[in-house]
This record gives sequence, structure tokens and C-alpha cells, in this order.
Amino acid sequence: SLVYAVMGNIQRMGGWAQLNDVENSFTKEYGVLAHMGMGRHNFGYSQIKNLSDGLIAMQRSIDRTYALAPAMPLAVALDSVAGTTTEDEQNTEGDTARALHARIMSKYLRKSLAGSLYVDVGKDGEEILVGRPLIMLFTNQLKSTMPKYPGMPAMDSFGGLGLKYHARVRIQVDRRSELKDSDDLPPYGIRCKVKIIKNKVAYPYRDIEFDF
Repeated sequence: SLVYAVMGNIQRMGGWAQLNDVENSFTKEYGVLAHMGMGRHNFGYSQIKNLSDGLIAMQRSIDRTYALAPAMPLAVALDSVAGTTTEDEQNTEGDTARALHARIMSKYLRKSLAGSLYVDVGKDGEEILVGRPLIMLFTNQLKSTMPKYPGMPAMDSFGGLGLKYHARVRIQVDRRSELKDSDDLPPYGIRCKVKIIKNKVAYPYRDIEFDF
């Protein structure tokens, strides 16, 4: 829901929103609630098969929109990292190595996606740092995936250190409680707590609670 709200705000700024969905989680009702414009001029949607396909789709969206309109705000999202499989898992019908998601994420963020954010090539072939009106969004669920040895953290994520290291902003969203008018009625919403775990563009370690 937070990702869709961000994408809706990008569209209201005159930008493009591209959603790469793994879990078939997006519906028109979600888009309406997030005030997203879902016309063909400001919204793209694609179903992806594995993590590499999702990252390639994000790269294509970034390259194409920048070629057509360099100053247009762009939001590209992958929902979700934890919900994807990898090509190795598909080919062997199971996990073949540790931390596959982390290594794939780190490779693309370091060599492809992160580079397209800030680097351009000048007339003399020199690389120039440039700004881009771009936000990349990855949703990821924490899960205990590794054996716990002394000194190891209790939790590990599918995105691994690659996603955590390259992220400019990292947000933790927790559900605090359900919202009800009375005990005998079903809940109509939830109380959320959002904490900024990491922030390279503003003040970190701030949190807020709100009703959704």
C-alpha cells in the first residue's frame, strides 16, 4: 500500500509509474485507493517470472522513459523480492546456493540500476554525474533463512546485504493493531508504525504512527 501511494504521488507530479508484480497482488481497487492514474499514458504493469526478469524490466523502464523525457519523474517498483524465484531455482527445481537473491540484487544495483541513476557519458567519453527524477521501490519481507551461529543476526532477508547496502532510504512498516468500531464488528483498517531505518537524503531514525 505504501508503494502504491508513492506511485500515485509521482503520477500527480506528471510522472510515470511502472509496477513489476510477482504475486498478482495489484488490483484496480488498490489503484483507486492510492489515487493512481491507471491510463496507458502514465502507468505500466508487467508480470515477471523471476528476480532477474524483474530487474531487467526495471532497467528497460528507466532507459526508455529517460530517452523520451529526461526530466519526467519516474517510479519503478518490484513487488516483491521475497516473492520471486531465481533462474537457478527454476532450472534445478530448488535452491542451488546460499544467498542467491542477495547476489543478484547486488549485481544489478551495482552495475546497472544504480549506475543509471547518476552516470552519463559526455562528448569526450568522460562519465559525468547527473541527477535523475527517479525512485526505485523494492518490497521485501524479513525471513529467517540462514542457520544461527554465535554472532550472527537473528533475522536475514531475501534481499540480503545487497539491498540494504545500496538503498538510499529503507523503511520498516509494522502493524500495531486493528481498527474496530466495536468488538462484534469486523476491522475496517489497521494502525501502522513506520520507522525510517536508513536515510541518505534526509534525517534518519524517525518514526510515525497512523491509521490506514
